[in-house]
Amino acid sequence: MCRALTAESTPSEEDARDYYRRNLDRFTTPETRWVRPFGPVRRGEMAGPLEDAVFAACEGETVGPIEGPGGPWTLVVERIEAARREPYEAVRALIRAELAEREGERAFARWLDARQAGCVRLTPGHEHPADPAQPDAGHRH
Repeated sequence: MCRALTAESTPSEEDARDYYRRNLDRFTTPETRWVRPFGPVRRGEMAGPLEDAVFAACEGETVGPIEGPGGPWTLVVERIEAARREPYEAVRALIRAELAEREGERAFARWLDARQAGCVRLTPGHEHPADPAQPDAGHRH
């Protein structure tokens, strides 16, 4: 049933573009520096002075010795990959599919709630004590 409801959902182009604008971090890869002996490193993944030196260095540059955890370090910045963002056109179909799936799940939840409300009959006096229909809905555990 959920798949059937999802199939009927088609998010608008405006909704998809708005989602892209609000979630740019999902489609952005930050600058990555390949550092010997650590491998790929992004900002925030190293300790202060080591990170400062690595991100101030140029490609192919050796930095150090720098005091860091475990003693002095000498690091080589082997490669730098610039930050990049996937263009909207490249992720448009992915976004629209995700939005359609979410809307389908919400539609399914609404359908299920309506079915349950139509099928379940509570015997008077056996409702949940916190049900707002109860005259003394001040229920506590």
